[in-house]
Amino acid sequence: MRRCLVGVVAVLAVGVGVVMSGCGDGRPGRVPVTAPVGGEPAATVAPIAAPPAPPAPPGLRLPDDVRPTRGELELTVVPDAAALDGVARYQLTVARPTAIVWLNAVGLEVASATIDGQPARVIPGGDQAIGVMAAAPLAVGVATVEVRFRAPIARDRSVGVYAEREGDAWYAYTFFEAIDARRAFPCFDEPGFKIPWTLRLRVRAEHVALGNAAVVAEAPAPDGMKLVTLAETRPLPSYLVAFVVGPFELVDGGVAGRAQTP
Repeated sequence: MRRCLVGVVAVLAVGVGVVMSGCGDGRPGRVPVTAPVGGEPAATVAPIAAPPAPPAPPGLRLPDDVRPTRGELELTVVPDAAALDGVARYQLTVARPTAIVWLNAVGLEVASATIDGQPARVIPGGDQAIGVMAAAPLAVGVATVEVRFRAPIARDRSVGVYAEREGDAWYAYTFFEAIDARRAFPCFDEPGFKIPWTLRLRVRAEHVALGNAAVVAEAPAPDGMKLVTLAETRPLPSYLVAFVVGPFELVDGGVAGRAQTP
């Protein structure tokens, strides 16, 4: 049964009256905020702020508030594995204050990210990008963003990093043109972003790792692996980064062209 209560409280000394009424089922109801005795203004209750809307992802092009100036990739590539593990690191020029660095990425599993060595939050950016969000907006100047990730090694088509079998051996290759570097590593995957690249490839000790820059060092690594470091390239867009890994045979073909390229 519902009960209705009406109460009148008169404070004769100051002539202030408060009327409270309510109908309910006996459970506590809401009590209105009223002016206290003495004529002080009534208290106000601020509305609860709605949670901030997620940042809008970029469209076809990445925003130009940050630009990469140099890229480094450290990739563990085993051709017969389902995926590669990697770290992508970029030096940036910040043209306008921003808290988010947007990068192209498709089909990647992102483990973590940092900006200037501090943990950053990774946010979705649609099906073509991710955002790396700093704790506070980046000031105009320089910064460094790093992303740890896993990328698939394709078997059914020649896209991104893919592998093919020859006899009993597997070989890994890359095909990034025009916008498939983003399937291999987070990047600024537009031809307008031309930067020098340094690649470090962790591969099986018996495998050969080559890219579009000369090998400058090889060093043993744990678990039967080795680390192959390539020289820094000239400024290249991401789609021109290239490497191969596998049990290749190398044949010295001499040099060719005006530049006497090996």
